[in-house]
Amino acid sequence: MAFPAGMGAPEKAVFNNLESWTTSENEGIMYFSGTAAYKKTFKIPGAWLKPGMKLFLDLGDVADMAEVFINGTRPYGVFSAGTAQYFTNILGVLPAKKCVILGSGDIGLIMARRLTLEGAKVQGVYEIKSKPSGLKRNIVQCLDDFGIPLHLQKTVTRVFGESRLEAVEICSVDEKMNIQIVNTRIGYNELLAILSRLIRRMANFPSRNPATAPIAS
Repeated sequence: MAFPAGMGAPEKAVFNNLESWTTSENEGIMYFSGTAAYKKTFKIPGAWLKPGMKLFLDLGDVADMAEVFINGTRPYGVFSAGTAQYFTNILGVLPAKKCVILGSGDIGLIMARRLTLEGAKVQGVYEIKSKPSGLKRNIVQCLDDFGIPLHLQKTVTRVFGESRLEAVEICSVDEKMNIQIVNTRIGYNELLAILSRLIRRMANFPSRNPATAPIAS
């Protein structure tokens, strides 16, 4: 099992059985809050791989999962920070060359630095609140040290693109998080929007069919 670096938990841990982190004897794991990656290698009989066979992986009861529902079309390129982290750290794949990060939580700040180190251009981190959510040290080490701008009281209100995300619309908000004015539209090829925390309120998303609203898990 792999935990993100710099968040209190050991970078690697071995579990003989699936169990709640809160029962761990390691305090770093017991109090860890964030996304971790499980990895398991196993062998299957060759007969299971015959044409037409279907395999199902039963994980039993899975708890503490969340989904972000965003109204609109279903373009590729809107990821949760945990998903972008999985692409980069586990699969070794850079999910995009340019991106914006919505929300200033610690995992989003860490991913801003991680993507920058891998060669991506992070256009900015946009926080709807008047104060950043992440730790001061992460703001300094992950944003300031790499010249990544942090924009407060700004949020993404629209996404553009059909098969792939092409642009996002950035708006200012007041202290009550009401949309004030459209500031800019950030758009280019290979854009990636990363959500570093759950979005409680979104506005003015173009929608053709609510049933096709994209889901970032």
